[in-house]
Amino acid sequence: MNTHFQISSQTSADDRPVLEFQQADFGFSLPAFGRAFDWTIRTGEQWAICGPTGSGKSMIINGILKKTPLASGRILYYFDRNAVEGRSFFHKNDVVRVSTGDLGHQHSVSPGFYQSRWHSMQETDTPTVSDYLKHESLDRISPFEVLDSPAPLARDNPEMGRIIDLTGIRHLMNRRVHHLSHGELRKTLIARALIQRPKLLILEEPFAGLDTGSRKRFRNIMEFLLNSKDFHMLVVTARPEDLPDGVTHVLDMENGRAAPLNRTSRRAVSAPIRPCPAPDQPSEPGSSPNVPSRTNASVIIDMKNTTVNYDGIPILDRIDWQVRRGERWAILGPNGAGKSTLLSLILADNPTAYANDISIFGKKRGTGETIWEIKRPIGWMSPELQIHYKKHMTCLEVVCFGFFDSIGLYRSCTEPQVLAAKKWMAVLGITDLEAQFFLRISEGLQRLTLIARALVKSPDLLVLDEPCQGLDRDTRKKIIGLIDQVCQKTEATLLYVTHDMEELPDVITHVLTLDGGRITGCGEYKKNRQDS
Repeated sequence: MNTHFQISSQTSADDRPVLEFQQADFGFSLPAFGRAFDWTIRTGEQWAICGPTGSGKSMIINGILKKTPLASGRILYYFDRNAVEGRSFFHKNDVVRVSTGDLGHQHSVSPGFYQSRWHSMQETDTPTVSDYLKHESLDRISPFEVLDSPAPLARDNPEMGRIIDLTGIRHLMNRRVHHLSHGELRKTLIARALIQRPKLLILEEPFAGLDTGSRKRFRNIMEFLLNSKDFHMLVVTARPEDLPDGVTHVLDMENGRAAPLNRTSRRAVSAPIRPCPAPDQPSEPGSSPNVPSRTNASVIIDMKNTTVNYDGIPILDRIDWQVRRGERWAILGPNGAGKSTLLSLILADNPTAYANDISIFGKKRGTGETIWEIKRPIGWMSPELQIHYKKHMTCLEVVCFGFFDSIGLYRSCTEPQVLAAKKWMAVLGITDLEAQFFLRISEGLQRLTLIARALVKSPDLLVLDEPCQGLDRDTRKKIIGLIDQVCQKTEATLLYVTHDMEELPDVITHVLTLDGGRITGCGEYKKNRQDS
């Protein structure tokens, strides 16, 4: 840990307010707090917002960021050190948010289709990580934006090098942002946030998408930052056990309390959770409405000497891998190991598949098939898919997109398809989201909606990339139980990516481990853990 890194050289012992909710009313009740509530963050306090999926955490954060308007009451900001009265606005960079679903680079540097990451191998106009962290990128302001903004960030920020080392991304500086893995991108976004010197840094699910080593590193970073008395961090999580030391107070979205953190109870374990019941129908892969039964090929995936390079950097190196029908694989490995690139080849999103010897469902890539023919028997969800939904559409529409493997709904669903979509939403306990706009619900609820999208056509091959990321403990157990039931009732083949071995479904039969783009382990999975 680099102890020379500083957010501020000043400390303060007073208890003046930093952020204050005064009878804030968003127009509808929070499950635990009711409609209007008061809440104050004071100097020297480091807060967390904890609560289960759908409890209102995202709404409060969007309120702080002025993305959710108040029906009544007000939110005041006391970021000026000598301010006696709070402002109803904040300056640019005073509040910076880092979240899984609000990846700012997507709006500024990413084309509008989700396969763009895999179609940009030759692009030179997408920024490198180094460019992304420079002041030109950080200070970019829309010509239509009217803000009382302080002076731009210094061109030569003396803390930038220390922040880069602190977050462990120096080896990524010449990589293009498009080509980063989800975990690598998250580290970059945290570095970008720190470089902006925010008065309040909001970290949502800070460990989401990070491997074990990175989680330990970032816990140390967070604890170090939380000890900076003039720097305020707001940690938002559905996992109280993830709270780092240094958090002093918690806004408890489940029990309606704002109080000092009780260290002895934050790791409380709830009673065993009954898993979601899998629907009786459709019960077989391919039997979902208007999705014909797929090929009976015994080998679902066959890769031979598969290699992928970006900008001369090997991402996958001579991969030989075969997946047979009915096998359930866990795909493991640290951030940047090549897991996402491997999935992109299977999902027909990566054109380098044509330069390799890859067969999907017994058909060699590049023999005249369309990407839609490849996708038809596959159900898929990942955090990467989540961030590419930008247009207003209902959650029911998003689930229906699973029939057409699209982000937009370009064909009308049949009545049986709509009924199947509603059935899966009921199984996941999100029936009340059918008419709600996908972009207006929390990230956790978005994740559940996308899981329903992946399952809606009862696919031959189910690909789940970090499906439990950002979900509370009870919901995680339900999802894992549902995956077990679906696989036990069907012959569906499963690819399951996770960084948390405790989230492995019981049905896992095989494990593939990647590191540095190479296979470091491949074979049958021997369970040696006790049943929870």
